[in-house]
Amino acid sequence: MQAQWWQYRDWKFATDMNRDGAFTPADISYWAHTLFFMPGDAIIALLGPTSFGGVLHLTPASFGSAISGAISAALWVFAILYLRNLLLDCVDPTYRERERESRLARLRARREVWLR
Repeated sequence: MQAQWWQYRDWKFATDMNRDGAFTPADISYWAHTLFFMPGDAIIALLGPTSFGGVLHLTPASFGSAISGAISAALWVFAILYLRNLLLDCVDPTYRERERESRLARLRARREVWLR
């Protein structure tokens, strides 16, 4: 049953996304739509046939829906934040530790002022 859920959505990414026979600016919006909803649709394809998917009332109509958009948005935010931290660590491995120490020093200074 798992394979059937993966067949309800077209997972291929092509230049001519709307299949009108030519590449047009309209295809760019289809690219954005496909890329944005892909993580949420993949989670729905994984969870849909399970009992948990039944509890969430997931159906093949859930592909590209609001629930898929919410899942995709959360995953994209997580991926962007993870990528940001990964790049910061690659460029300057001590940056986040220095920032943490600086925040702790400011917090200690505020506490000392408040306790006086």
